[in-house]
Amino acid sequence: MRRIYGLLGALAGAAALASCGGGGGGTGGGGGVIPPGGGGVYVQATPAPGLQQAPATLCVTPVQNAQTVSVSSNPQQAWVEVTSAGTTYVLGQTPVSCHVNPTLTGVTVTVLGNVGQAPQTTAVAGNVSTSVFFNAIADSSGSVAAGSGTLSVGRAPSSTVRSTAGALRRALRRAPQGANVVPGVFSVVYRSGALAMEGRSAADVERSLGVQGREIGTFAGMTWRGVHVAPAQAAALQAQLQARSDVAAVYPAHYRYRQSVRRPQDAAVLPNDTFMDPYDQWDMFRISTPQAWGITEGSTSVLIAIIDTGYDVNNPDLLGKVTYSKVDYTGTGRITASPAYEDTDGHGTNVSGIAAALTNNGSGFAGVGWKTPLLEFKIFADTDSTGVSCVQPGAISADCGASTTDEAAAITSAVSHGAKVISMSLGGPGPIDQTEYNAIQAALQKGVVVVAAAGNDGTSTGIEYPGGDRGVISVGASAIVGDSCTSGMTPCDASSGTEVLASYSDYGPTADALSGANTVNQPTLLAPGGGNPGAPANPNDPDNLHWIYNLYSTGDTTSGFTCNPSATGGVCSSFFVGTSQATPHVAGAVALMLAVNPSLTPAQVLNIFQNPNNDDTLNVTGQGAGRLNVLKALQAAGGSFSAGGPSSPPSSSFVAFAYTSGAGNRPTILDVQYPSGVPVNADGSFRLSDVPADVTYKVGVWIDTNHDGIVDSGDWFGVAGGVGSPSQFSSTGTYAYGTITVQQVTSGNFTLP
Repeated sequence: MRRIYGLLGALAGAAALASCGGGGGGTGGGGGVIPPGGGGVYVQATPAPGLQQAPATLCVTPVQNAQTVSVSSNPQQAWVEVTSAGTTYVLGQTPVSCHVNPTLTGVTVTVLGNVGQAPQTTAVAGNVSTSVFFNAIADSSGSVAAGSGTLSVGRAPSSTVRSTAGALRRALRRAPQGANVVPGVFSVVYRSGALAMEGRSAADVERSLGVQGREIGTFAGMTWRGVHVAPAQAAALQAQLQARSDVAAVYPAHYRYRQSVRRPQDAAVLPNDTFMDPYDQWDMFRISTPQAWGITEGSTSVLIAIIDTGYDVNNPDLLGKVTYSKVDYTGTGRITASPAYEDTDGHGTNVSGIAAALTNNGSGFAGVGWKTPLLEFKIFADTDSTGVSCVQPGAISADCGASTTDEAAAITSAVSHGAKVISMSLGGPGPIDQTEYNAIQAALQKGVVVVAAAGNDGTSTGIEYPGGDRGVISVGASAIVGDSCTSGMTPCDASSGTEVLASYSDYGPTADALSGANTVNQPTLLAPGGGNPGAPANPNDPDNLHWIYNLYSTGDTTSGFTCNPSATGGVCSSFFVGTSQATPHVAGAVALMLAVNPSLTPAQVLNIFQNPNNDDTLNVTGQGAGRLNVLKALQAAGGSFSAGGPSSPPSSSFVAFAYTSGAGNRPTILDVQYPSGVPVNADGSFRLSDVPADVTYKVGVWIDTNHDGIVDSGDWFGVAGGVGSPSQFSSTGTYAYGTITVQQVTSGNFTLP
């Protein structure tokens, strides 16, 4: 018999930029100052008739925590409006100031310019001193585009360049909160580069909104902070934060439940997949999948076969992913599902999601294989022979196990239906089963990579089968210990703790064949499986870093084991732990490897994982060659970052600014209101309306990846007119800067134009 290696527990409901000297469009070359566009006679716009003067409840007498919002303009005497709670008032004419009531949130100040000119609107708060400046005379705009090659001196443009800074990090929206969401507690993901360029901290942003957060950590280049507010204020504050250009995502915290409610109850809803974040899918971040996706998002011609309990045909995160499904079960249990391959256990759906859930679809989870299609083979029964669901502890175990004959049939069918990878989160003790062994060897001979779980018995005397069979990539589980998330309350520091061999994960010398056997130290490698080393399947453990969170099945209708997709953005989800969960991480990684190098043989893939240089060492006994690092695996397979590809940073990661060249590649930024630059919009557009009067300037666009204030190696940078011939502008008039090409700086010889 083969048993599932997933201990189900507390469940809850762009490539490097570049081209040397690439330039902006429509602005002309450098040398002299480009004449500004004609503006005609300046006619000051006035407030709409009927607006009232700002009341004393909005602009208050200076009190503790009430800071000054000062507004000025060029020319002066511009009219200023202030809006609070949906009502707009007249503040006065510049220069003007207001002590905004510190109890108010969502206050904006709008400065009117010339008749027909778009006004400038700024969000302000009463507990942060703010200077608003609108130069209506020099109000100009441009856009950003990725180039090819790199910014360097004395080097030829490169066709490809290795870059992890632009690894995919997609914007996120949360679904309506369910019962397991901690009221009033949520995390805010700040764009660190945007904050640095704005010259403010995340704490400054929070103070401007009248709240106080706490630091969680920095993950994948983003600053994570936790915010606690009164539950009645949470929705409005989340919306305000999410609307900011320096905020990548806002999402609620979750509770974790006891075993009596261990199946997915309610859970909340970055790829733009809802749960792709360092809390909920910590496993994806630990194994560097975002960076790996900068090389490839997978191929639809590389199929993973999942041999398990079936899959949830109604789960939107598997919609269109499964190209073929079949039931291979001849045991003493019963298949009661309709259709028969529907998953009534949840285990098969969970491992399918880890391997290749529908990714970047705006909800649910990201799967390691991203675009990789799935084949599904169900070899486990739904109920025992008496009709008791196999998820129930009292079900007859023999009826609910799978036979190696059914498993072998599924392997054979998977090969015939085009599988390139077979993932089996199952196993059992030796001796080696001949049928199973032969089926696997046949698959390997036909170029199909086989990945299987090491086992959950916590033994050091060897792993189980088929993981131990010759040529199989066997996967043990890693777990996090000593982290700061033990209270079950999020946000917490998801980067904390030490990753170790999970206490239940099998390892040790294992015979790899019936005859002519070699004794091999197994497993091949580790991947995240979760678990608290003291109690690896304890459903009372509320620490989400001790679980692998992913899909679950609506097909499980057993009382106490059902999910509530309506509370999780329509995606049924759960927390599992086991080498079952570790296995599909590796299977998904193999699919990505084959996408970049389809000629790889199963032996070559195995050799890549057996090389410690291609894994991350945890320095623990039983780790095999190390813990899976998908980026390293892809690079070992021949993958590299392609110029203009998905590792290019999103436009919203950049800031635009007026500058003059300073010493040591440090630009002197001239912007008054945004002294570190104006955040670029998601569509690549930007507006510079805070350039001081009577200056000559250049326009730069930048991501300061190491936040040192210097344009140096690893940064992305572009300048209007191009680095070889930067355009110069005058703040005596307006311009259309055109499209500025941003490129990666890869040489220490780069000189700021």
